Amino acid sequence: MRKTVYIGLLSVLLLGCAAKKNYLIDTFDYSQAYFEGLALNSFNIVDERVGVSDIVSFPLKKKEASLFPALTPEHRELIKRETERHLSTEGSPVDLTVFVKKGEKGYKSRLTGKFEEVKFAVKMEFKLKDRTEYASGEALLEIKSMSVSHEYLEKLYQKAIRESIHQCFVTLKG
Repeated sequence: MRKTVYIGLLSVLLLGCAAKKNYLIDTFDYSQAYFEGLALNSFNIVDERVGVSDIVSFPLKKKEASLFPALTPEHRELIKRETERHLSTEGSPVDLTVFVKKGEKGYKSRLTGKFEEVKFAVKMEFKLKDRTEYASGEALLEIKSMSVSHEYLEKLYQKAIRESIHQCFVTLKG
């Protein structure tokens, strides 16, 4: 009887861990939002958020916590790399500005369990030779978790960054 309970409990724990890892996999179709013939001429990131903090962690013992992290050099590099994935290396020059509108990491404890949650939103300004276009993208990712960790929240946050940028290009492609 005890073995059955332990095996059941172990399988629930392992399935929960596998689900968290699978949630981080990107399922974007980059061909849907690839701009052939547009090449990045200049690139700028403007963080428009207020209340941004350099604090990178929060106590995990509370029932609820949120953090509004400053953009790290890794976040900035990720934003640029994801942007470049949607543009060709040769073609008409485009000046691109990414305005960061929202960025938040946190967790909540509810009756049904703990939830890790991240939010990220951007607005992009594309300046072409003859016109300027705008697109917005936002990602809200939440996953039920047995245990909250700063490492997993950061990975989830990076996925939200990638997803919001991809949404901008999909929107622009129309």
